Amino acid sequence: MTDRKQAEIALQEQLNREQLVKSIAQNIRETLDLEQVLQRTVDQVRDFLKCDRVIIFRFQPDWSGIVIRESVNQNYPAIVDTSINDPCFAEDYIEPYRQGIVTSRTDFYAEDIPPCYRELMKPFQVRANLAVPILQADKLWGLLIAHQCSAPRQWQETEIELMKQLATQVGIAIQQSELYQQAYQELQQRKKAQESLFISEQRLKALLEYAPVLIFMIDLENRYFLVSRSYEDMIGMTAEQLLGKSLYDIWTKEEADFMANHNRQILASQQIMAMEQELLPPHTHKPLTFFTLKFPLYDATGKVYAIGGISTDITERKQAKSKIAEQAALIDLATDAIFVHDFDDQILFWSKGAERLYGWTAAEIIGQKSQSLFNQDIALTQAIQTARAEGSWQGEIEQITKTGQKIIVASHKTRVENKFSQPQSILVVNNDITEKKQLEQQFYHAQRLESLGTLASGIAHDFNNILTPILGASQLLPQKLPHPDDQTQRLLAILSSSARRGADLVKQILLFSRSTEGNLATIQLGYLLLELIGIAKQTFPKSITISHEIPTKELSTISADAIQMHQVFMNLMVNARDAMTEGGKLTISAENRQLDQYYAAMNLEAKVGAYVVVTVADTGSGISPDLLDKIFDPFFTTKGTGKGTGLGLSTVRGIVKNHGGFVKVHSELGKGTQFNVFLPAIAGEVNLTTSEEAMPSGNGELILIVEDEALIQEITKTALENYNYRTMIASDGIEALSLYAQHQQEISVVLMDMMLPNLDGLTAIRTLQKINPQVKIIATSGIMANQKLALEANVKTFLVKPYTTSKLLEALTEIMVKI
Repeated sequence: MTDRKQAEIALQEQLNREQLVKSIAQNIRETLDLEQVLQRTVDQVRDFLKCDRVIIFRFQPDWSGIVIRESVNQNYPAIVDTSINDPCFAEDYIEPYRQGIVTSRTDFYAEDIPPCYRELMKPFQVRANLAVPILQADKLWGLLIAHQCSAPRQWQETEIELMKQLATQVGIAIQQSELYQQAYQELQQRKKAQESLFISEQRLKALLEYAPVLIFMIDLENRYFLVSRSYEDMIGMTAEQLLGKSLYDIWTKEEADFMANHNRQILASQQIMAMEQELLPPHTHKPLTFFTLKFPLYDATGKVYAIGGISTDITERKQAKSKIAEQAALIDLATDAIFVHDFDDQILFWSKGAERLYGWTAAEIIGQKSQSLFNQDIALTQAIQTARAEGSWQGEIEQITKTGQKIIVASHKTRVENKFSQPQSILVVNNDITEKKQLEQQFYHAQRLESLGTLASGIAHDFNNILTPILGASQLLPQKLPHPDDQTQRLLAILSSSARRGADLVKQILLFSRSTEGNLATIQLGYLLLELIGIAKQTFPKSITISHEIPTKELSTISADAIQMHQVFMNLMVNARDAMTEGGKLTISAENRQLDQYYAAMNLEAKVGAYVVVTVADTGSGISPDLLDKIFDPFFTTKGTGKGTGLGLSTVRGIVKNHGGFVKVHSELGKGTQFNVFLPAIAGEVNLTTSEEAMPSGNGELILIVEDEALIQEITKTALENYNYRTMIASDGIEALSLYAQHQQEISVVLMDMMLPNLDGLTAIRTLQKINPQVKIIATSGIMANQKLALEANVKTFLVKPYTTSKLLEALTEIMVKI
């Protein structure tokens, strides 16, 4: 190729470069869309350089960055929006790039490049690159980068110079865009401020024109510079006549001095002040009383430039309060709650009787709304409307006292008129009838249940007469049919089973109706309750936490049928379980309680004397108030079909009433239910019944009891020795290991508590298994979570504390027969 031809090619390339720079510069001048400028730049640069990828990379404050624009050959991966963090970058390249240094790499796999940078570029398939800084003044904004992916590339000086020029143009475009965005935001803020100012002016204008209260503004020389229409009407002057005048031009010297003195106090303290003042407006001879709120007004520098005020004419209200106060001494002698409120429901007067009934003092209540206090919006609103329209209203209302207690009052509301026969306020006289209503409700409920009991008793006896021959026939038929076929046997079994179920149902009805007598004995409920709690802990879902407080030693004895007591409290506990479908807490407690005359007077079923009170409380769904009166009715149930007979609670009430006691229930929706069973206490010795014959005995086997509680040690030792076992006791895990090592050949079973001092039960179990892999262990604990730990240690027999002797004996029998 001749020198002339080379010169012509070089000239053409230079012209092309200049044309590219000119095109990009022209694009920047023609549009403020920075994204469009940047995209065109990378597209044109890649096309011009014939490289595989061109990107614009923007730095973050921590010198990581993101690829914000890209032009790439379709044969190579796109990396736009990719975040890149070069660990080598900050240390070596920030300052050189800020100085305008360009970096070019001919071949990433041939040059001496830091390994971390080579690994960084590897996913992008880069063989050669050219990176030029994009600067904003002295700030390093980002990089304009060209990638050659297909092969190594030697970057020419003309290409480097072109990239530098284009990076400068990109910097200009970025600066231009940022200036535009800044100007646009300032313009929008100014426009928004103007709109806000216009709206504020319109609001102020409307407020001054239509506000019923008096609004005014006074400068530091006590001259008016703004007043509302209502203020003009009160003074009897227009705004044009009033503005610029001093307080002393309008009011008497005494009145103006009072106002000016308060203004000085506000300027000195820069606090809001409230005052009450009687004034004589210039155009009238009738004094008016105003309640005024004054406050300082500040300019843009935070300096007080004026005083604003809002006044309300309270003349009529003051007169009404004065008249009411004159009669207050006489009204306070009444025992009823007497109070007065205006038609806005604001309380104006509150008698001593009202203080005694509701708990609020007059100082707390004056000015408050009665509806918000008593929490009875709808009922009170209707009553007030009726009294205002018709002159009076009377009826019964449920209300809430200060302490949250619900009461029922017989209320009489009377409209009070002024001397012009204009309605002015409502006089309320309330009489507390809560106790009366409670006694009536108890009486009606007791009558209804007594009637239902009589009816149920008659039905039950009739059913017994019907079921007796059916049950007898079901037992005699197999004898008459010595060789029945399979179908006949099934039918006879169904007949017998159904008859027995019917008989059981009749028993529950008779218990409800108090038509059966139990086997009364002197019992102590504590042990019975503990046994039931143990059953519940073993059978109820693990999502239900069961806690108890049963003072067995202090609890009084009662005269009762133990089987029926078992049924009462098991029914209540099962009901509590069913109410906690999502889990919760079941609490059983018992206490001695002495009922006095006041309690007996408030509860028809109660008598003065000593009682044992058992409480069964849950955190379940609760019972709605409209159902509480029905829950003891026979056959009433809220459970689904097939899930309850509706006789559980009626049976509970029947049994308790048959024992001279009564049942109280308290429930809140979403919080839970609490049943209190009251049973008359007696003095006497507990009748102990045992079932030793039914309990399995040992054959002299040696049991190692590992327990740190001395009482449990003694009880367990005594129980086992009573049933022909020998025992050995260890108080912790270390002592257990020592005794087992000495007596391994004699010990048949280890009864291991999981919670032990010095060496815990789980560690002791694993150590015993190392000594003897065939060791037989029964784990015990009052914490259900420990059962999982025991299973993980391959101990499959677990007793939940407290456990009964029969459960312990059954567990020993079962584990010793296992190979």
